[in-house]
Amino acid sequence: MLILRIARHLLLREARYCDALEIYASIREQRAHLGRWLPFVEQTRCLNDTVAYLRRVANAVPPHPVFTIRIGPDQRFAGLIGFPSVDPQSGTAQIGYWLREEYQGRGIVTRSVRRLCRYAFREMGLRRIEIKCATRNIRSNRIPERLGFRLCRIEYRAELLSDGHRTNLKVYVLERRPPLSRWLRHPLTALRELRTVRARIAEPVPRVTTRTSGALRAKTAPKSPQPSASPSLSASAPVGPQKA
Repeated sequence: MLILRIARHLLLREARYCDALEIYASIREQRAHLGRWLPFVEQTRCLNDTVAYLRRVANAVPPHPVFTIRIGPDQRFAGLIGFPSVDPQSGTAQIGYWLREEYQGRGIVTRSVRRLCRYAFREMGLRRIEIKCATRNIRSNRIPERLGFRLCRIEYRAELLSDGHRTNLKVYVLERRPPLSRWLRHPLTALRELRTVRARIAEPVPRVTTRTSGALRAKTAPKSPQPSASPSLSASAPVGPQKA
């Protein structure tokens, strides 16, 4: 049994058949709350539906684990989080989650998603994580935004809700950063890239000169040279940086 610890009284435990009763009881008790944005809630009508779901997860190829969110010293069930889909060839997976209403607003899902991303990148070897949220589900959209996901695209009318309306989905993406060991293994490459960046920054800005026509110069009377008002503003003095 896989357990991902987040804090002293917060952990993710891989879902098992014995969790079916708690999962189904939460869906039945909070059907109105969960069913607004989760279409599967309407399709979950009895305990056997939840057992069938856990069986599909257990037999999935490739594996896409699902975890129960456990809080408190007695590890009370608070919700589900996991990978609805995994593509090993592209190294991409999608994360989905839901939480009981009384536990919302505590940062539980945010910390759970962060822990699951770390597991996906380090243990599963994935390179890209996606989270899809209904555009009007403000609370759910804040989670990937808070964790540094970038908005990749919007899928229009992509999901049919239980009320019969189709909703647009925002697709957020988080990609694995190159490990620091890459720079340690190839220090010369890192040094060359750093020098390239410095050279680009130090490139002089081309000066733009304007030419005055001969006719205009003829009409303009030459000005007599003015004495310098201060030695610090003479022509030979360097000009320091200016503050806005």
